[in-house]
Amino acid sequence: MLFERDFVPLSAKKSIKQITFFPKVSQVVVQSDDYIGRNELFSISENLSLRTGWYFYITGSELPEPEIKAIVDEQLSHREEPEIEVSENTSPIILSNLDTSDEVEGISLVLEIGKNRILLDAGTIRSGDSLPLIIDFSFAVISHAHKDHTNLITSSQVKSDEDLCPLVMTKPTLYLLANSVWESKRSQSEKIQLIKSIVKKAIIRNYGELLLIEPIKLTFYNAGHLLGSAISLIQVKAFNFAYTGDFNLWDTAILDGAFGGKEDSLPGVCELSKVKPLNALAIESTYGDIIVQKYSIVFNEFFKLIDETLLKQKVAVIASEPIGFAVWLYQTLIVHLNPRMNKNLDPRLGMIKTPLYLEREAYGSMRIHRACPEFLNRKVYHNIQSEHDPFASASLRIVRGLEDVKYTLAKDFGSIFISHYPDLTRGPICALLPLVSEDPDNLLILTGSLKKRDSPANLLVSGKRYVKIGNRDTCFNMRIKSFSASAKVLSQLWLSDHVDQKQISETIKLLNPREIVFFHGSAKSREECTKIFTSEGRIVRRFNENLLGH
Repeated sequence: MLFERDFVPLSAKKSIKQITFFPKVSQVVVQSDDYIGRNELFSISENLSLRTGWYFYITGSELPEPEIKAIVDEQLSHREEPEIEVSENTSPIILSNLDTSDEVEGISLVLEIGKNRILLDAGTIRSGDSLPLIIDFSFAVISHAHKDHTNLITSSQVKSDEDLCPLVMTKPTLYLLANSVWESKRSQSEKIQLIKSIVKKAIIRNYGELLLIEPIKLTFYNAGHLLGSAISLIQVKAFNFAYTGDFNLWDTAILDGAFGGKEDSLPGVCELSKVKPLNALAIESTYGDIIVQKYSIVFNEFFKLIDETLLKQKVAVIASEPIGFAVWLYQTLIVHLNPRMNKNLDPRLGMIKTPLYLEREAYGSMRIHRACPEFLNRKVYHNIQSEHDPFASASLRIVRGLEDVKYTLAKDFGSIFISHYPDLTRGPICALLPLVSEDPDNLLILTGSLKKRDSPANLLVSGKRYVKIGNRDTCFNMRIKSFSASAKVLSQLWLSDHVDQKQISETIKLLNPREIVFFHGSAKSREECTKIFTSEGRIVRRFNENLLGH
């Protein structure tokens, strides 16, 4: 047997769990349970292919279910769903913002329905002054698990469930929120206590499931932004109000876009459009002053840069948000680098078994994605059930520390690191970049939103080449490509899981709301959207104004 030869290290042999042959395509799938053994199999896979003429696909075992899911499920099974008390007084209806300054990061809107105060997301992030108390609301609707929408829930002022109002969210949002607490720097006992408090106050509703709190009804629709992200429809008697949270109409490698409307897609904007009339719509305008290219065009350039780097057997570092964006990019790259899925892949890359590194937080998020297949797009859902499970990919490595990075850099093959945070101000990427930044053949790709004007990422985008990374002055000779919405320079090729101006327009035309309120993003983007839609005869309201008919 080939794997019994002397050139196969003993640790690699011992790590092999299963070998499957696919003669029709001359491929061998080798499943390895051990991290070090899998690394060694990768390092000899090209030699094995040259000796045999077969393609060796080294894969890990199926992703284990995340520990945090078991903790959350255990807590859910031993508690009763919290009750929400609301007043019959439902007039007037007013939408306000907890924060009026553009300098405050995060989203926390307040929908006042008579004497009822509903918090729409809990993401206020302030420095220097006290945070508002989440217990002061009738209940909170959490659209998704990003920090800028959940910060009030995980802030230090939350000591127990008595500091929280009822929290309505989807189950994946609860898992991801609990995972962010689990990965935080709190003590173990503090983590467990906060997770228990959040779960005790959580009210779980998935897409299309009605939450009835007479006289208020709440229904979630897919938002396409992050696993479990939700557009909320709140109905009070004959008044229908929708809150988008962050959303994205376009399909990604892992999620259905929010558009919906297909037989096998999750219910989204198309299904919401059947609600008539929609009296008011609060819609994000994060990039309301921008029209971006389709994903297919952007990824063509993205893959071109990646392929050039790998063919030189160099390192590509992708700066990315870890909870959702990293998983999306990882899955996109897995499909691109798999010759069985990408018939146009350069044959030389087929011989280079590219290790693709994720850090612990992104790995935890990916395990949660794998554990919630019903919230993924249908293609990924069906692949999970087959031998092509993309979450047990040949390329997956988990970065446990700098020694793993140094081990890889010492090898003579190309590799990809997806690391956080996008603005390069903190996170594991600060330890990685100084090791690779001086080689002009290495590549740094920036993704997501670069909000801090003087962040290292924005300085690099604007042309600086000596930048402080962490506490270290770092010289950047490596190639730098931005696919970001930068505070200084906006790339024409841009990757985002937010809607742009064109998608905002499509959504408004489809839902046809009587009144619109724009939130999120800069004053410039909100004003641009206001100008466009008032010129079309739409009624655009500002915060603290009575909504139509009340």
